[in-house]
Amino acid sequence: MSVAFNTGDQYTDMSGTSMATPGAAGVSALMYQANPDLSPFDIRNIMQETATYRLCCVHGCK
Repeated sequence: MSVAFNTGDQYTDMSGTSMATPGAAGVSALMYQANPDLSPFDIRNIMQETATYRLCCVHGCK
């Protein structure tokens, strides 16, 4: 969910890299904070190997 102007509740559902990038950056920062010995390659591999595929659901799915 993202903030949106003139949508009634001020939120809208969106997908794509512009929505995923802030979340991925935050997760990687927390991983690095927890273990400063991790390289960018390590962080990428951990994120890729532990990711769970989720179907993209448009409008109304929870």
